[in-house]
Amino acid sequence: MPAADFDEPIDRLGTLCSKWDDMHKIFGVAPQDGIAMWVADMDFRPPAPVQQAVEAMARHGIYGYPGEHRPYLEAIRWWMQNRHGWTVEPEWILTAHGLVNGTALCVDTFTAPGDAVVLMTPVYHGFARVIRAAGRGITEFPLVVEDGEYRMDWEGWAGLMTGRERMLVLCSPHNPGGRVWSEAELRQVAEFCAAHDLILVSDEIHHDLVMPGAPPFETVSLPGGPPAIVNWRDWYAVAEPLCRLVEAEPAAAYIIACVSDPGLEAVRMTTARPVFGPFRSAVASAREQQDVGALGKAEGSLRAGLGQLFALAENYPDLKSDQSFRDLQAQLEGTENRITVARGRYIQLVQDYNTYIRSFPQVVTAKLFGYKTKPNFTVEDEARIAEPPTVDFGNRDPAPAN
Repeated sequence: MPAADFDEPIDRLGTLCSKWDDMHKIFGVAPQDGIAMWVADMDFRPPAPVQQAVEAMARHGIYGYPGEHRPYLEAIRWWMQNRHGWTVEPEWILTAHGLVNGTALCVDTFTAPGDAVVLMTPVYHGFARVIRAAGRGITEFPLVVEDGEYRMDWEGWAGLMTGRERMLVLCSPHNPGGRVWSEAELRQVAEFCAAHDLILVSDEIHHDLVMPGAPPFETVSLPGGPPAIVNWRDWYAVAEPLCRLVEAEPAAAYIIACVSDPGLEAVRMTTARPVFGPFRSAVASAREQQDVGALGKAEGSLRAGLGQLFALAENYPDLKSDQSFRDLQAQLEGTENRITVARGRYIQLVQDYNTYIRSFPQVVTAKLFGYKTKPNFTVEDEARIAEPPTVDFGNRDPAPAN
């Protein structure tokens, strides 16, 4: 297979190429007098396998409606998993005719005429074009320039919301400027969208064009999944090899499906990277299965675990004064408030629905078509969870002698 030649000059004039053939009409610059750099259309030949696949289709000569192309979907899944540590399910993938078309589909689907969409400006002009064409407004969040690069300005943006906003379009990495947002900045975007009930549409078309050294986010686990760690002997069977695995993986953060505190603490002592335990995974699993009872139980365990975390922090002044820990506290408080609001809305909607189908004449239709009342959200033993845990740093059972 021949290697790519990025120095080969390719004349594209007269080939119905918008980039070159339309430049004079749009900008008044003849192709002979300018360099076409106004649209992301590369003047390089495609990879040889792509060219060969197109030529094979042309030789076949029949261009009918395409069906499911499983190898194409698997290629996307393989790339996202191996390059970015993200497991993508096939049903999540929707192929659109380019970025602008995909953005327009999102705007048409998730917003209504008269709504507004947030854009961090300056940004790729195609977003504003499709938003205005759909009859939606634009709320601009002007980026600020600090030390020669664009920065988000949440303090300056605080008063720009009008109440009509339903969506935020993020460009990551940012276009123009090539700014690669940090993990902390991306979390701020997600938290802002959650707090204002905005749908986040992320344009990541250039996500592979980043400088070397950008930390990946990966999930690591032992083959077959780690069993419970309930005593010191289990350390040698599970926690120790898990720690070796963590030390060897250059991930930015870890989700470890251990079911006991000793295993998690062992891994946290091994790495300075964030380590997430089983409760967070249990909440995600319950949400995916739409199991309201399991969700309540998982959230109760999560809240209990967070309560223990902050109770332990009271005994470590250095930890309490750490800026990262204070930021974590603020984020968790905001998250808890949003969860409380969302839970209240859910409970009220379920109550309204159950009352409605039990009322006449709806009760007749409900029985006829098999509609039933829905279980409401509850947290097991909420009174106990709300109490601060008792922390005892007294005598511990010593480790058994070898």
